Amino acid sequence: MYQRGLALFVLSLLAFVDVWAVKVQRPFYTLREKGQGGAIISASTDFSAIMFNPANMADHTEGHLNMGFGGFFTSSFTEFQSDFKDFAGEENDTAKAIKFNDLVNEYEGEEFAGGFDIYGLYSGTKWGFGFIPLNAEANIKVYSDRFKIGTYVDSMMMFGTGRRINDKWSWGTTLKAVYRAYANLEITAADIATVEEEDLFDSADAISGATVDLDLAANYKGPKIYNIDTKYSVVLRNLVDSGFNINQDGQGSVPKLQRSLDLGSQFTFKKVWVFTPQVLFDIRDIGISDWDFQTGYHLGAELQWHAYSWLKGAYRVGINQGYFTAGINMQMTWFRLDLVTWGEEVGTKEERSESKRVALNLSMDF
Repeated sequence: MYQRGLALFVLSLLAFVDVWAVKVQRPFYTLREKGQGGAIISASTDFSAIMFNPANMADHTEGHLNMGFGGFFTSSFTEFQSDFKDFAGEENDTAKAIKFNDLVNEYEGEEFAGGFDIYGLYSGTKWGFGFIPLNAEANIKVYSDRFKIGTYVDSMMMFGTGRRINDKWSWGTTLKAVYRAYANLEITAADIATVEEEDLFDSADAISGATVDLDLAANYKGPKIYNIDTKYSVVLRNLVDSGFNINQDGQGSVPKLQRSLDLGSQFTFKKVWVFTPQVLFDIRDIGISDWDFQTGYHLGAELQWHAYSWLKGAYRVGINQGYFTAGINMQMTWFRLDLVTWGEEVGTKEERSESKRVALNLSMDF
């Protein structure tokens, strides 16, 4: 009931202007992933290994714990929010109808997004665990006569292990339990003009349920190419894919996680002064509905630097689903800051559309 109530709360914020708007694809992501074009499968050798590729824990020589919170929104959201406030605050029905038409004419076809998460992930030597009490995301799509609003609110626990087979091969698995609340509705100008705010959202608007699923991963350390270290990875994700049918509440069904296949590769160059460059290429989400190569490929580059024992960071660029991404992070002792911008595909195969997003994350990293 907590997640269902929170989903309705997010919907209320969306409709009544103090809105975070967003499109959800996975239960969790990291800003390192987004900054380097979504290419993370082979490169998740830090705290995120348990989430993206548990086989990477087989190579850990020490544990890595990261606890933090962050949020993101579409770069054009503030302008839309201001115009939406002007529309929603109009009391005259005739003037409100005019402002509604002006609003949808200006923003028709666009999607506005935002989200917030709180998490803790530990990837150790051969084992790890994670707890994500809150990952809330929502999106609002503007059509010619309505707003379509959707929200996901996830809570997740996971436990994983990674083991070495020999000096070339390693494998890993992550067991995860996810509780998800989901709400999807449409609001027209007539709804906002004629229905009281407290009546716009009903408990029937949100559905919720839990699921238990499993990821299975393998890594192969390839031969050096001109003194460049290589690694290749494969991850079978959501092998059970039974849906959110545990303790399900509400009418309808929560969208499945979907069984999929991720392929990753990592090319690490020799360290130059304080910098360690690497290039990454992934093909992700193979097997999900409506998958195509344009939205499935991810290309990234990362330049890690380590100036002192208490000061380090990285610069990142990439291509995510055909759109440019960039990110930076800096860590002083235990305190870490990540800042990222990236493009997300929100259109169709026939008509591509980019949603430009900005994210900030603050965390403690041990």
